[in-house]
Amino acid sequence: MRSSARANATPAAPASAIAAARARTRAARGVATATASETAKATAAEAAARLKRLALYLALALMSALAHGATPAQLAREVGVEQHPGRQLPLGTTLRDPSGDTIPLGTFFGARPVVLTFVYYQCPNLCNLTLTNLVRSLGHIDLTAGRDYDVIAISIDPRENSQLAAAKQAAYVQQYKAGRAECANCAKGWHFLTAEASHSAALARAAGIRYFYDPAQDQYAHPAAALVITPHGRVARYFNGIEFPPPELRWALIEAKGERTAGLADQFWLLCYHYEALVGRYTGLVQIAVRLLAIATVLGLGFLIFRLARVP
Repeated sequence: MRSSARANATPAAPASAIAAARARTRAARGVATATASETAKATAAEAAARLKRLALYLALALMSALAHGATPAQLAREVGVEQHPGRQLPLGTTLRDPSGDTIPLGTFFGARPVVLTFVYYQCPNLCNLTLTNLVRSLGHIDLTAGRDYDVIAISIDPRENSQLAAAKQAAYVQQYKAGRAECANCAKGWHFLTAEASHSAALARAAGIRYFYDPAQDQYAHPAAALVITPHGRVARYFNGIEFPPPELRWALIEAKGERTAGLADQFWLLCYHYEALVGRYTGLVQIAVRLLAIATVLGLGFLIFRLARVP
């Protein structure tokens, strides 16, 4: 019996094989650690870049507020974004296209969702940054202007003419094309418009955008924001500030294409969210939530780095 047991026993692995297996395990662990470290570094770099952009935005917003010379109470009362998901825009409102023709806003609706922003083309502060970041974000999604959506910029300054709008449109279309491999017909999806004061004001009011003209500074105090509108002209989503995360922007356009607007959960957050004039900061419950999330993110990254540093 003992002889049979010895015969059936599995021979012990050589020491060299065990050492090789351990080496492979350490190598695999090293690759996993390096990958996790690279991921953490990329996440930290992206967070740092966003913080830099936010700091730049806040600095420009502060400069804008100082330049306007308006009191904080006036800015809070007359400048801001009131979010109205599902609201129908007045598509019969007439505007001027870059060629100078007067056309109703509804000309650009019916087939595709629209990204809408209210700016003025000679704005010395946030408008250029808003449009540049919007173009950059649109360039990072797999949807194409003119095929999947349109972009409409409406000037809130009635003194601006169609020639200026055409020049601005051409510049931003060129910027958009530079980031895309295939963009033969995408220029037809961009529309920089001008309007009479009453018409642009009526559209902005319907969209929930509040602004005012400061004659002492000859400037407009207005918020930085973009809206996603459904093909039938209903407000689907708001993007406040100058950051337009490509995944969120893409999803908003897909939802808007199906005439879907903000749901109950989204509207709850909108009730808790208030966009303060020019500086775009969170208030109320969302402010607390954002602070807690920021603290949790920092602690999580610190814990991850600590764990990675301890891995042999």
